[in-house]
Amino acid sequence: MKAASCTLAFVMAMTFGARSSLAQTCAGDCDDSHDVTVNELLVLVNIALDSAAVSTCVAGDLNHDGQITIDEILVAVKNALSACPIVSTPTPTPTPAAGCLSSAAPGTVSVFAPHVGASEGIAFLNDKLYIAGGAGIRVLGTDGSSTMLATVPSTVGMVAWNGALYAASGSDGTVAGSFCAATNHGVIWKITTDGESSVFARGFISPNFLVVTPWNTLLVADDCRTNSNIYEVDASGNTSVWNGTVLSANGMAFDASFNNLFVATTFVSGSPLYEIAVNPDYSSGAVTKIRNFSAGTTPDGIAIDNLGEIYVALNVAGLIHKVAPDGTDSPFASGMTTPASLAFGNAPGFDPCSMYVTSLVGDNVYQVAVGTTGLPLVQ
Repeated sequence: MKAASCTLAFVMAMTFGARSSLAQTCAGDCDDSHDVTVNELLVLVNIALDSAAVSTCVAGDLNHDGQITIDEILVAVKNALSACPIVSTPTPTPTPAAGCLSSAAPGTVSVFAPHVGASEGIAFLNDKLYIAGGAGIRVLGTDGSSTMLATVPSTVGMVAWNGALYAASGSDGTVAGSFCAATNHGVIWKITTDGESSVFARGFISPNFLVVTPWNTLLVADDCRTNSNIYEVDASGNTSVWNGTVLSANGMAFDASFNNLFVATTFVSGSPLYEIAVNPDYSSGAVTKIRNFSAGTTPDGIAIDNLGEIYVALNVAGLIHKVAPDGTDSPFASGMTTPASLAFGNAPGFDPCSMYVTSLVGDNVYQVAVGTTGLPLVQ
């Protein structure tokens, strides 16, 4: 027990410095009392040390793999420190809006694809939905079924571009990736729709989020705490620095005019959401802070609807917030396990008025009703 207590003390000290995140309705709540106690945290530590069976606290096994990892303990510690998230159930509207497939009220969360493994990147391409993370790139059917497309190491963010998928990774396959380690061989992988994968671009430590520009390049964020670069990759795979002033950049999305890029930040004080002007020559212009987010929420992916409202996944908090064009912030959806990347439906059978949301630590992909369509993405 002394060893477990020491381990628990270390985990609690590291909670707000690690990349790991919060969890489902209440991860670590072994007795379903809607709070997590120190004794329950010790149970999780003992399971991780093989001193107890997983069955003694199934609420700690977020991805249902029969073990408790440090990531899952960190999630439970956060719940113990900040209380369990409250799941809201908005009242559904009677009929869907024009063009929408779902009649659920905005903010309604449902599980679209259960038990598909941890995921972060998400993209639609050629009428199919793909997710990245965990063991590689998977295709999701309209029924939520999952099929492996390609085994690619340590994938995170992903986009569709020029008829293929491009996924960020901290590993080129020769050296195992570790978040923000100087020894990383961070790369962008290219994955074809028939499952062929190859390294497309190099020059990163821990690349994360990607966005396609209207001038036919990729912008690449790296959310390491001390990194201030947003990179640009051209169609030949050449890498350069597009902006060098935004620390720990993560989710990115253009506005309707493509004259401004919105950027979420993760591991930096205040976790600001920024707006970066795009100059006429497509270089980075003025950077304006829109607002901060609460400490420990770790903003991740973002998406924008056709009304100009920005949706920000708050990974650790298990929430999605909505930021209006005037900068006003409001809670939008809750009850998810570590929401990561967001994508509006863009294929037959997928709701164009819902966001499909990956889960960094959990194993579900969610559907979140919005009630309006998202901005078209460049591909």
